[in-house]
Amino acid sequence: MLLFLLACAPGDPELLLTGWQYEWETLSHRISYLRVGVEDDSSLSLGLIGGDWSTGSTFTDLPFYRVRYQRVVAPGLRVVRGTAALQVGPEPDGSTTLVLDGTELPEGDTLVAVIDGFTLDTSGPQAEGYPEDYDPAFGYASNGFGLALGDPERDGTDVRVPVDAIVRWGPQDRENMNAAIPYAVTAVTVDVALLAFDGDLEVLPVDAAADYPFDPPYTDQAPMEAPVAFEGGAREGFVAWRSFDLLANVEGPDAGEGDYLRAFGTELVPTGADAGGFDGAVTATMSTSSAIEFTELTAGFSGELVRVGAADVVAEHFLVSGQHPTGLAVTGATLPE
Repeated sequence: MLLFLLACAPGDPELLLTGWQYEWETLSHRISYLRVGVEDDSSLSLGLIGGDWSTGSTFTDLPFYRVRYQRVVAPGLRVVRGTAALQVGPEPDGSTTLVLDGTELPEGDTLVAVIDGFTLDTSGPQAEGYPEDYDPAFGYASNGFGLALGDPERDGTDVRVPVDAIVRWGPQDRENMNAAIPYAVTAVTVDVALLAFDGDLEVLPVDAAADYPFDPPYTDQAPMEAPVAFEGGAREGFVAWRSFDLLANVEGPDAGEGDYLRAFGTELVPTGADAGGFDGAVTATMSTSSAIEFTELTAGFSGELVRVGAADVVAEHFLVSGQHPTGLAVTGATLPE
């Protein structure tokens, strides 16, 4: 566990997700279930399943995780939380609106919604025509996925937050999987933290890309990186995610093909915090490096960060890593006593 202290002031703490990554111990796999979240007591809500080659039905593999979050204290900050649920598929994108109670939010405060966790689950009900010879709980080869939150809008005492999700499945070497993908439906949940504050709001788009060599087995596929620097605004502040999108093989020699993923995730890594600014980097991982690799991987990443600037803000950043058996897992509290 690493701690990075950005400022100093008293107040009630709020925990906000700032990054995550999963990596399989041995092989690349389909995605059938993925969960990342941080609970109020600093426990991590986690989960990863990659089909029958990860669960022990055919082969057993173990996921390693890395989760970053921040503990934020700001005297004037108010946070309202909720979870949006939507079904994505057979089209790759879907949207919904999360309605939150804004009764206690001051009328003049600035509002912004940030991503505080999410779930992807392929095992639920499928679209009409889904073939009987493929179990949706085995998941699919991937072209990547992403989440995005829109601008909150007040509607009387309610606040409406647009929520978008994109889940790209792509064909590979399993004929029955390929036949199922055009009918596949993925259940998506997005944990949303609505922030209300009196201060400055800055928005920063970030993006990165990589065209990896094809050198199997175990091609070297280093994470993509993008610098993050906010300037101006209030002396103190904190940074959070409004959107992210991980991509694989949307262009290049194997464009349109899915692949089995060895590692994937996106993280905000702080390195400094001068008055009125924030210095750090985003690292984004999409890796197929394994004993068998099917595509000449091209990877990409795009996202949007927001910086909330307000007086007397404290933002402490934590990094927690470990391993759990394939499936769902909940850690104990991870904050140091």
